[in-house]
Amino acid sequence: MSVDSSLLTQLEGFTRQQLMAVVARLHDDYAVDADFTPRSHHQGVSAYDVCWRSAELQDYLQAAPRVAPRTVLAWTADPYLLERLRCGTMHERSTSGPSTATLSARLAELARQDPLTLVVDVATLWATDDSPSHDDFARLATLLSELRDVLNRIESDDLNLLFLTHGAISTGDQSLGWLPLPAIFHGLGKALNLELDLATVTTVDQGADCQQSLAHLLAVASGSERQVKLVEDRVYFPALALRPAPDVEAKSRPWGNCLVVGGMGALGRELVHFLRSQGAGKIVAVGRTAHSRIAVRQALGEEVIYSVVDITRPLALADLKATLAAQDISIDSVFHLAGSLHEGLFVDSDTQQDIEVLQGKLMGAINLLEFFDAPDIRHCFFSSIASVIGTRGAGMYSAANEFLDQLARGRQAEVFCINWGPMLNVGMATRHGQDAAGIWASLGVQPLVPEQALQALRGLNGGPRQQLIAEVDWVTIQRLVGHKLGSRLLADLVAQAPAQSAGPQSRLLKHLAGLKDREAAISCLEQYLSELFQRFSDSRDAPLTLDSNISEWNLDSLVLMELLSQVKRDLDFIIYPREIFTHNSIRLFSRYLYEQLFSTDAPGATVDDDESLAGAQAFPAELPVIDADIKVREGVVFLLSSPRSGSTLLRAMVQGHPQIFAPPELHLLAYATIGEWKAASESNYFDQGLQRALMEIFLEDAQAASERIDHWVRENTPVSEVYQFLLDHTRCPLLVDKSPSYASSAQALVNAESQFERPRYIHLVRHPLPVIESFTRMRMHKLIGAEAEDGFSTAQKIWQSGNQNVLDFFQAHVDPQRVIHICYEDLVREPEPVIRRLCDFLGVDYDAAMLNPYAQDRMSDGVHATSMAIEDPNFKTREAIDPRLADAWKNQASPRALSAQTQALARRLGYAPMPAALGVQRRESFVTSLAEPMCVSEWGAPSSAPSMLFLHGLLEQGPVWDSLVQHLDLSSRRYVAPDIRGHGRSGHGSSEQLATLLDYVLDMQAIHQQYAMAPLHLVAHSFGSVIAVAYASAFPQAVKSLTLVEPVLPVQRFTPQVERYRELVEFLKTQHVHKPMADLEEAASRLRTVTPSLLPAQALELARRITRPAPEGICWTWDARLRFRAGMGLGISRLEYIELLQGLPLETHLVLGSKSRSNRKADLEVFHAAVAPQRIHTLEGGHNLHVECPEQVVAVLNGILE
Repeated sequence: MSVDSSLLTQLEGFTRQQLMAVVARLHDDYAVDADFTPRSHHQGVSAYDVCWRSAELQDYLQAAPRVAPRTVLAWTADPYLLERLRCGTMHERSTSGPSTATLSARLAELARQDPLTLVVDVATLWATDDSPSHDDFARLATLLSELRDVLNRIESDDLNLLFLTHGAISTGDQSLGWLPLPAIFHGLGKALNLELDLATVTTVDQGADCQQSLAHLLAVASGSERQVKLVEDRVYFPALALRPAPDVEAKSRPWGNCLVVGGMGALGRELVHFLRSQGAGKIVAVGRTAHSRIAVRQALGEEVIYSVVDITRPLALADLKATLAAQDISIDSVFHLAGSLHEGLFVDSDTQQDIEVLQGKLMGAINLLEFFDAPDIRHCFFSSIASVIGTRGAGMYSAANEFLDQLARGRQAEVFCINWGPMLNVGMATRHGQDAAGIWASLGVQPLVPEQALQALRGLNGGPRQQLIAEVDWVTIQRLVGHKLGSRLLADLVAQAPAQSAGPQSRLLKHLAGLKDREAAISCLEQYLSELFQRFSDSRDAPLTLDSNISEWNLDSLVLMELLSQVKRDLDFIIYPREIFTHNSIRLFSRYLYEQLFSTDAPGATVDDDESLAGAQAFPAELPVIDADIKVREGVVFLLSSPRSGSTLLRAMVQGHPQIFAPPELHLLAYATIGEWKAASESNYFDQGLQRALMEIFLEDAQAASERIDHWVRENTPVSEVYQFLLDHTRCPLLVDKSPSYASSAQALVNAESQFERPRYIHLVRHPLPVIESFTRMRMHKLIGAEAEDGFSTAQKIWQSGNQNVLDFFQAHVDPQRVIHICYEDLVREPEPVIRRLCDFLGVDYDAAMLNPYAQDRMSDGVHATSMAIEDPNFKTREAIDPRLADAWKNQASPRALSAQTQALARRLGYAPMPAALGVQRRESFVTSLAEPMCVSEWGAPSSAPSMLFLHGLLEQGPVWDSLVQHLDLSSRRYVAPDIRGHGRSGHGSSEQLATLLDYVLDMQAIHQQYAMAPLHLVAHSFGSVIAVAYASAFPQAVKSLTLVEPVLPVQRFTPQVERYRELVEFLKTQHVHKPMADLEEAASRLRTVTPSLLPAQALELARRITRPAPEGICWTWDARLRFRAGMGLGISRLEYIELLQGLPLETHLVLGSKSRSNRKADLEVFHAAVAPQRIHTLEGGHNLHVECPEQVVAVLNGILE
């Protein structure tokens, strides 16, 4: 079907001129133009070779960074490996055997700061025969369970995990001659690299004749690649290379009779249809589940043979082969699609489920190769992109597919393996929901269209044993997880990325941003908009210029909305019709658009004082009296809320009830007649909700609905009659009118109560921070014409005045029995109880369909097939209610403080105190200590002495306390937080010696003396607590109280002192530098990896503060020596520190996280013995409580202050 004819069936409501304009645009979009066509519009899919490249081992080792001192634990049954470990000179001598008891005991001695390398010698821990037995899988289950337990015991922030295998990897098409069963640990390693945020996981496969020294193995593991194979004196590593497009016209080998394992699955059905289209012979589809003959016929067609077979059981396959032979069917091609997936992090998963995932892939492939072993039979394993780059939350799935990859690479027969990217609507990513598909999409991996993707099978003849078929933005992958994948895997693809631009949208915005000259950029926008207006205009032959009034372009409302949709696609920026009509020529609009896109100044005036926010309106003491005969009969329900409060979600939910009609926003209630309403709606397109409601009621098109409205306008029909008309024709007893404009309009609320018979009200509220953020991001102040104000001020005013109006209105005029209050956070967190309560209020039975608001029958579209949605344009980007949105506000960073009036109303509505704007009240100054500058952050009243001094943890900085301080009293108290020596913007000290605990204490004294040593409350986190205890011991008169948040103890040393001094000398001789990072986004991503509860904006601001330019990007400013335990110096033993802690002569509090893994049981016992039980506070959270739950920590601190 042509583009024109396929569109005609979807766009019947268009005029011919409008239709041809849209068709012309789509023709341009589908044009075969390598520079402008989006990748998703290309025919075919991208194919990649999984190559194994090599380097001389010595060259590779020389390029690897020097291995710094660290504890090495070997989990192995190989006495020679243990002996080689004992001979190490640069590492703490630690060994273990095949039992985990010794390993666990050694791990218990290590602290979070201790760099650790764990070597897992798979070759000796899981020795397998060529054909795996039940006992082999039982031993594997034990190993996986023990590995999970070991990983859960490790607390190190600097972990290197090294898997050693033998004969698991095939670097070419040579035959391995055995089954590569240990390859599953290579796939698991790739997944663990993404799951263990603070770890580096490397898998090393050694050839049978390659027995490298431990030093070489550790050096290889510290190199640039995360998966390697050692063969004699060479090291091999994977790299992806783009394959040329296959010649689809070339004649390929016939498929013959095909066996499709997993044939009744969605992807299996797609494959069956493809094979039939390619002229395959008999197709035998097998699966583990029985289906009726009718179901099979409907899914696969009449001629497909379906059989129930468990391919993990050899006898079942033998029976199948015998049955086929009896029917004179010989198999020519075998496709192995079967598999299963259990989602969840490896450290939390169930071992039995892990084995189930492995067995389906492993035993299925092994048995298929054994029973269909003729040399001319072609085998094709369906593997996954997960085994190429890893995947978070599906470690065993990645492991099982890695086995398929290596099995195919190591066979001499015609065995192929395809690593598929996620498929659209089929396959594992779809089967396991939006999260799986969303994770891939967030990494830049787009779903494949099955019909197109399967065409890649035509390129199997003469192709490589393994290839990847996927649509991927490799630059995005590299930026987000490249440091976890190794440097060579994506290097070629990333280097080629500029030649594979995603399309005109990203290029246009990038091109504008790259133009240094403002006028040149505006000229570019003028050209772009001129071509766009010309394309959409009915007056394309008229001599229109850049200065022609936009009204002369004859753009009706529909075409104008289409034009604005195109601007949003091209520039990723929302523009409203009002903005075009306000700047009413292309020349004016181009300049305006440029300023909106690139201006760094906040537009409009900021008006956050309480007087300007006093927008709530007074209501008359008595409502107008209207004759009951002309009132709208009972049955109308008004959903009242501020914009961006989730009203679209709730409307879509109630629309799912068969007795409720809930159209999109009508915006009728504030007007007396339809004529008034129409005149007021022309500039903001608020008239489309009524049009869409009529289309739904009468099953008519947009034109017919528009004509009905035009008739009412000509007759100047009263709005109340239109409501009565809707109620009479909906065939539902209830009409729900959801329009966010009503809450801010006193007239609308008065009309509701005076013109309707016993109306009911749903008051939907949401926390102000996410409402304001969404309103501002969507630029909705432009929609309503608030050009003189900035988005934040307008959003805050609307939230505050609207909710205050509603509450005042209810109190003055509405029976409480006709009102229900719903909290958005409750709605998304536990939707069913909330909806059941709402159904009881409305007097209807509960219907489970209401919990599926994203169904197709909820009027969540526009008035035409290609129109923008009438309500929330982002609503359809989700597929299910997301409970995570309930708590998004709790650590929401506001660009500036909310007004006292807004905060008071929020508390009245049940919301906890909110953080003020991050960073707006923080000041910085410098204090000199021991000839080094110490940077100090300050908050609150500058005239008073500090009430509290905060000390941060290792590799943090003073401003990390910002979100917590904002919950404290900033009007009368002062708070300070220094960057500890070597951190943030403070000095590092001498490069020839390490800082001691005394240095840190003297730094604190110098900072405290800046404020005349006025006694203060000392609060410290993690590593900062060590300094705080020492300082409080040295200067007890200067400290009112001490609060230790998730404190740590110095590590107990087992290394002989002589070796310890040798290590320190070697450490100081080494030059320690930071590895460069690409940009601030990468730096912020790393901060969030360590502290996931940081908001993206917080992480970006913190990263900006502690980075500096480097030759290859940027690098950290903190002392690189702090990455290692030796770099912290301290110079105090564990026992000496405990003595200080137990001898503190002042009030000491302990704040612990219930989910923290930073302290061993023995450490906690020390703290509990030193602190009174009533001063020990356990909060819900992990190690970084000051970021995760600042308000709870503040509650503890306020108790101390009071």
